[in-house]
Amino acid sequence: MATRPRKTTEGTGSRRESPLRRGTTSLYEQIRRSVLTDIWRGIYRPGDLLPSESDLSEHFGVNRLTVRQAVHMLANQGFVRPLHGRGYQVTSSTLSAEFLTTASLSHYLRDLGLDTTTKVLDAELVTATAEVTDALGLRRGSETVRITRLRSVLDRPVAIDEAYYDSERFSRLLGADLGQTSLLELLYTMFGIQIARVTTELGAELAGERGDLLGAAPNDPLLVSKAVMYGLEDDPIECGFAYYQSERVKLSFNSPIDPHSWPYGGAAKR
Repeated sequence: MATRPRKTTEGTGSRRESPLRRGTTSLYEQIRRSVLTDIWRGIYRPGDLLPSESDLSEHFGVNRLTVRQAVHMLANQGFVRPLHGRGYQVTSSTLSAEFLTTASLSHYLRDLGLDTTTKVLDAELVTATAEVTDALGLRRGSETVRITRLRSVLDRPVAIDEAYYDSERFSRLLGADLGQTSLLELLYTMFGIQIARVTTELGAELAGERGDLLGAAPNDPLLVSKAVMYGLEDDPIECGFAYYQSERVKLSFNSPIDPHSWPYGGAAKR
Protein backbone atom coordinates (compact mmCIF):
# COMPACT_ATOMS: atom_id res chain seq x y z
CA MET A 1 0.00 0.00 0.00
CA ALA A 2 1.18 3.49 -0.69
CA THR A 3 1.90 5.86 2.15
CA ARG A 4 -0.52 8.76 2.54
CA PRO A 5 1.84 11.55 3.55
CA ARG A 6 0.60 14.90 4.76
CA LYS A 7 1.66 18.06 3.08
CA THR A 8 3.98 19.84 5.42
CA THR A 9 4.63 23.08 3.59
CA GLU A 10 2.45 25.76 2.14
CA GLY A 11 5.07 26.91 -0.32
CA THR A 12 8.72 26.53 -1.12
CA GLY A 13 10.78 26.93 2.04
CA SER A 14 7.67 27.63 4.15
CA ARG A 15 7.42 25.54 7.29
CA ARG A 16 3.93 24.67 8.48
CA GLU A 17 2.97 25.85 11.96
CA SER A 18 2.86 22.97 14.42
CA PRO A 19 -0.69 21.85 15.37
CA LEU A 20 0.55 20.90 18.85
CA ARG A 21 -0.20 22.95 21.93
CA ARG A 22 2.18 23.47 24.82
CA GLY A 23 0.40 22.57 28.03
CA THR A 24 -0.35 19.73 30.41
CA THR A 25 -0.51 17.03 27.72
CA SER A 26 2.91 15.88 26.52
CA LEU A 27 3.88 16.48 22.90
CA TYR A 28 4.29 12.79 22.09
CA GLU A 29 0.84 12.05 23.55
CA GLN A 30 -0.69 14.76 21.35
CA ILE A 31 1.04 13.22 18.33
CA ARG A 32 -0.16 9.72 19.28
CA ARG A 33 -3.75 10.95 19.56
CA SER A 34 -3.55 12.86 16.29
CA VAL A 35 -2.22 9.89 14.33
CA LEU A 36 -4.72 7.52 15.99
CA THR A 37 -7.57 9.86 15.04
CA ASP A 38 -6.35 9.81 11.43
CA ILE A 39 -6.30 5.99 11.54
CA TRP A 40 -9.86 5.86 12.85
CA ARG A 41 -11.01 8.40 10.26
CA GLY A 42 -9.55 6.24 7.49
CA ILE A 43 -6.87 8.71 6.40
CA TYR A 44 -4.39 5.90 7.13
CA ARG A 45 -5.95 2.48 6.54
CA PRO A 46 -4.78 -1.00 7.54
CA GLY A 47 -1.90 -1.88 5.22
CA ASP A 48 -0.84 1.73 4.66
CA LEU A 49 2.53 3.01 5.78
CA LEU A 50 2.58 5.99 8.10
CA PRO A 51 4.60 8.98 6.91
CA SER A 52 8.26 8.72 7.83
CA GLU A 53 9.57 9.98 11.15
CA SER A 54 11.15 12.88 9.26
CA ASP A 55 7.84 13.83 7.64
CA LEU A 56 5.96 13.57 10.93
CA SER A 57 8.66 15.60 12.68
CA GLU A 58 8.32 18.29 10.03
CA HIS A 59 4.54 18.29 10.25
CA PHE A 60 4.37 18.49 14.05
CA GLY A 61 7.42 20.72 14.48
CA VAL A 62 9.18 18.41 16.93
CA ASN A 63 12.30 16.25 16.91
CA ARG A 64 12.27 12.66 15.66
CA LEU A 65 12.71 11.22 19.15
CA THR A 66 9.35 12.69 20.20
CA VAL A 67 7.69 11.25 17.09
CA ARG A 68 9.31 7.87 17.70
CA GLN A 69 7.96 7.77 21.24
CA ALA A 70 4.44 8.45 19.97
CA VAL A 71 4.60 5.80 17.25
CA HIS A 72 6.06 3.22 19.64
CA MET A 73 3.02 3.75 21.88
CA LEU A 74 0.70 3.14 18.92
CA ALA A 75 2.64 -0.05 18.17
CA ASN A 76 2.28 -1.21 21.78
CA GLN A 77 -1.48 -0.60 21.52
CA GLY A 78 -1.69 -2.70 18.36
CA PHE A 79 -2.60 0.03 15.86
CA VAL A 80 0.69 -0.07 13.90
CA ARG A 81 3.68 -2.38 13.53
CA PRO A 82 7.31 -1.72 12.58
CA LEU A 83 8.57 -2.94 9.22
CA HIS A 84 12.34 -3.25 9.07
CA GLY A 85 13.75 -0.49 6.90
CA ARG A 86 10.30 0.73 5.82
CA GLY A 87 8.80 2.48 8.84
CA TYR A 88 5.45 1.69 10.45
CA GLN A 89 2.46 0.01 8.87
CA VAL A 90 -1.12 0.49 10.07
CA THR A 91 -2.50 -2.83 11.28
CA SER A 92 -5.84 -1.95 12.86
CA SER A 93 -8.52 0.69 13.31
CA THR A 94 -10.54 -1.38 15.76
CA LEU A 95 -11.06 -1.77 19.49
CA SER A 96 -8.87 -4.46 21.04
CA ALA A 97 -10.02 -7.02 23.60
CA GLU A 98 -8.92 -4.67 26.40
CA PHE A 99 -12.16 -2.72 26.18
CA LEU A 100 -14.09 -5.79 27.34
CA THR A 101 -12.39 -5.75 30.73
CA THR A 102 -12.92 -2.07 31.48
CA ALA A 103 -15.80 -0.88 33.62
CA SER A 104 -16.39 2.22 31.47
CA LEU A 105 -16.22 2.21 27.67
CA SER A 106 -16.34 6.01 27.51
CA HIS A 107 -13.36 6.34 29.86
CA TYR A 108 -11.45 3.72 27.88
CA LEU A 109 -12.03 5.56 24.60
CA ARG A 110 -11.14 8.93 26.11
CA ASP A 111 -7.91 7.46 27.50
CA LEU A 112 -7.07 6.35 23.97
CA GLY A 113 -7.57 9.94 22.89
CA LEU A 114 -10.60 9.38 20.65
CA ASP A 115 -13.44 11.92 20.65
CA THR A 116 -16.60 10.15 21.79
CA THR A 117 -20.25 11.07 22.12
CA THR A 118 -23.09 9.37 23.95
CA LYS A 119 -26.74 9.75 22.98
CA VAL A 120 -29.44 8.54 25.35
CA LEU A 121 -32.06 6.65 23.34
CA ASP A 122 -34.41 5.93 26.24
CA ALA A 123 -34.55 5.65 30.02
CA GLU A 124 -37.57 3.84 31.42
CA LEU A 125 -39.00 1.26 33.79
CA VAL A 126 -39.38 -2.15 32.17
CA THR A 127 -40.24 -5.66 33.29
CA ALA A 128 -36.93 -7.44 33.13
CA THR A 129 -36.26 -10.72 31.38
CA ALA A 130 -35.36 -13.80 33.40
CA GLU A 131 -31.72 -13.38 32.32
CA VAL A 132 -31.58 -9.86 33.78
CA THR A 133 -33.41 -10.64 37.02
CA ASP A 134 -31.20 -13.67 37.64
CA ALA A 135 -28.08 -11.57 37.05
CA LEU A 136 -29.29 -8.86 39.46
CA GLY A 137 -30.61 -11.28 42.07
CA LEU A 138 -34.21 -10.09 41.66
CA ARG A 139 -37.53 -11.93 41.58
CA ARG A 140 -38.73 -13.04 38.15
CA GLY A 141 -40.97 -10.36 36.63
CA SER A 142 -39.43 -7.51 38.67
CA GLU A 143 -39.31 -3.99 37.24
CA THR A 144 -35.93 -2.57 36.38
CA VAL A 145 -34.52 0.75 35.21
CA ARG A 146 -33.32 0.34 31.63
CA ILE A 147 -31.04 2.96 30.07
CA THR A 148 -30.25 2.60 26.37
CA ARG A 149 -27.47 4.65 24.77
CA LEU A 150 -25.77 5.00 21.40
CA ARG A 151 -21.97 5.31 21.54
CA SER A 152 -20.10 7.03 18.72
CA VAL A 153 -16.40 7.60 18.04
CA LEU A 154 -15.52 10.57 15.84
CA ASP A 155 -19.25 10.86 15.02
CA ARG A 156 -19.39 7.26 13.75
CA PRO A 157 -21.72 4.86 15.65
CA VAL A 158 -19.79 2.06 17.33
CA ALA A 159 -22.09 0.47 19.91
CA ILE A 160 -25.51 0.40 21.50
CA ASP A 161 -25.61 -0.45 25.17
CA GLU A 162 -28.51 -1.32 27.45
CA ALA A 163 -27.96 -1.09 31.21
CA TYR A 164 -30.41 -2.55 33.74
CA TYR A 165 -30.71 -1.67 37.44
CA ASP A 166 -32.92 -2.68 40.34
CA SER A 167 -35.74 -0.10 40.25
CA GLU A 168 -36.18 -0.11 44.04
CA ARG A 169 -32.56 0.99 44.55
CA PHE A 170 -31.87 3.12 41.50
CA SER A 171 -35.12 4.76 40.34
CA ARG A 172 -33.48 8.19 40.79
CA LEU A 173 -31.34 7.47 37.75
CA LEU A 174 -34.37 8.25 35.59
CA GLY A 175 -34.20 11.91 36.64
CA ALA A 176 -30.44 12.29 36.18
CA ASP A 177 -28.60 14.00 33.32
CA LEU A 178 -27.68 10.76 31.57
CA GLY A 179 -26.25 12.34 28.45
CA GLN A 180 -23.51 14.36 30.13
CA THR A 181 -22.22 12.07 32.89
CA SER A 182 -21.06 8.45 32.86
CA LEU A 183 -23.30 5.97 34.64
CA LEU A 184 -20.41 4.89 36.87
CA GLU A 185 -19.96 8.47 38.01
CA LEU A 186 -23.69 8.80 38.72
CA LEU A 187 -23.67 5.56 40.71
CA TYR A 188 -20.88 6.98 42.85
CA THR A 189 -22.13 10.55 43.27
CA MET A 190 -25.81 9.66 43.75
CA PHE A 191 -25.55 6.36 45.63
CA GLY A 192 -21.96 6.12 46.89
CA ILE A 193 -21.41 2.92 44.93
CA GLN A 194 -18.04 1.76 43.65
CA ILE A 195 -17.59 -1.16 41.28
CA ALA A 196 -15.29 -3.91 42.55
CA ARG A 197 -15.46 -6.47 39.74
CA VAL A 198 -17.05 -7.17 36.37
CA THR A 199 -17.92 -10.49 34.76
CA THR A 200 -18.23 -10.54 30.96
CA GLU A 201 -19.72 -13.01 28.51
CA LEU A 202 -19.43 -12.75 24.72
CA GLY A 203 -21.86 -13.74 22.03
CA ALA A 204 -23.12 -12.69 18.61
CA GLU A 205 -26.44 -11.99 16.96
CA LEU A 206 -27.82 -10.40 13.83
CA ALA A 207 -28.17 -6.63 13.84
CA GLY A 208 -31.91 -6.55 13.12
CA GLU A 209 -33.45 -3.17 13.96
CA ARG A 210 -30.29 -2.09 15.76
CA GLY A 211 -28.57 -2.00 12.39
CA ASP A 212 -30.37 1.24 11.53
CA LEU A 213 -28.55 3.01 14.37
CA LEU A 214 -25.19 1.34 13.80
CA GLY A 215 -25.06 1.69 10.03
CA ALA A 216 -25.31 -2.08 9.57
CA ALA A 217 -27.60 -4.25 7.48
CA PRO A 218 -30.21 -6.31 9.39
CA ASN A 219 -28.34 -9.54 8.61
CA ASP A 220 -24.91 -8.19 9.60
CA PRO A 221 -23.43 -9.80 12.73
CA LEU A 222 -22.95 -7.81 15.92
CA LEU A 223 -20.63 -8.72 18.77
CA VAL A 224 -22.66 -8.81 21.98
CA SER A 225 -21.13 -8.54 25.43
CA LYS A 226 -23.05 -9.15 28.64
CA ALA A 227 -21.42 -7.57 31.67
CA VAL A 228 -22.52 -7.80 35.30
CA MET A 229 -20.95 -5.28 37.66
CA TYR A 230 -20.61 -5.95 41.38
CA GLY A 231 -20.15 -3.51 44.26
CA LEU A 232 -17.69 -3.63 47.15
CA GLU A 233 -19.95 -6.07 49.02
CA ASP A 234 -20.10 -8.29 45.92
CA ASP A 235 -23.72 -7.34 45.32
CA PRO A 236 -24.85 -7.10 41.66
CA ILE A 237 -25.31 -3.46 40.65
CA GLU A 238 -25.73 -3.45 36.87
CA CYS A 239 -26.51 -5.97 34.16
CA GLY A 240 -25.54 -4.53 30.79
CA PHE A 241 -25.64 -5.63 27.17
CA ALA A 242 -23.49 -3.92 24.54
CA TYR A 243 -23.93 -4.44 20.81
CA TYR A 244 -20.83 -3.61 18.75
CA GLN A 245 -20.23 -3.20 15.04
CA SER A 246 -18.12 -6.24 14.29
CA GLU A 247 -15.89 -4.28 11.90
CA ARG A 248 -14.85 -2.00 14.77
CA VAL A 249 -13.86 -4.77 17.16
CA LYS A 250 -10.90 -7.14 16.98
CA LEU A 251 -10.39 -9.86 19.56
CA SER A 252 -6.90 -11.32 19.77
CA PHE A 253 -5.46 -13.49 22.52
CA ASN A 254 -1.91 -14.56 23.33
CA SER A 255 -1.86 -18.03 24.88
CA PRO A 256 1.55 -19.48 25.87
CA ILE A 257 1.82 -23.26 25.46
CA ASP A 258 3.59 -25.37 28.07
CA PRO A 259 6.10 -27.49 26.07
CA HIS A 260 5.63 -30.34 28.56
CA SER A 261 1.95 -30.53 27.63
CA TRP A 262 2.61 -30.59 23.86
CA PRO A 263 1.26 -33.93 22.56
CA TYR A 264 3.39 -34.20 19.39
CA GLY A 265 7.05 -34.62 18.47
CA GLY A 266 9.96 -35.06 20.86
CA ALA A 267 8.27 -33.17 23.70
CA ALA A 268 5.19 -35.42 23.59
CA LYS A 269 4.09 -37.07 26.80
CA ARG A 270 4.95 -40.75 27.07
